[in-house]
Amino acid sequence: MRKIVALLIIAVLLIGSVFTAQATALPNVWEWIEYVQQNWEYEADYQGELCQEPWVSQERLRGDCDDFAVMVAYYLQESWKYDTYITILHCTNKPDHWVAFLHVSETTCKRMSEGCKAYYPYQTFKGWTYIPIDWELCPTWKWSTCSSSGMYEWNDLVGKPR
Repeated sequence: MRKIVALLIIAVLLIGSVFTAQATALPNVWEWIEYVQQNWEYEADYQGELCQEPWVSQERLRGDCDDFAVMVAYYLQESWKYDTYITILHCTNKPDHWVAFLHVSETTCKRMSEGCKAYYPYQTFKGWTYIPIDWELCPTWKWSTCSSSGMYEWNDLVGKPR
């Protein structure tokens, strides 16, 4: 009986250490964002290509704007439990562009503006502040020239043509 109890205790400790290792292996959210921004390679869609699954984008680290937006929204929601949405920006100075938006505090939004040494675009929705997480650390597009349409969850776009 003692052997069974000892084995059960060891099993619980081992399982607990596996879960702890997985939790501590998760990088800081901002480190992950910076990593994918620095390593993302733009790859244009072929005609009729569907939006890739987020884990495919994470593995390949290449795709176009809808692939990046879906990957970012998925991992920020599923791994870090952040509130996100995806929208399409219609800008006068560039083609339509899919972007993931992340709910942050006003302090974080201000810090992002200071870090980019420029006005950092943001949106408010129901009193919450959201910032775009694009493949550029400091987006060069002029927010004032853009309007947005639609608010999508990442799974609204996967596997569908743009």
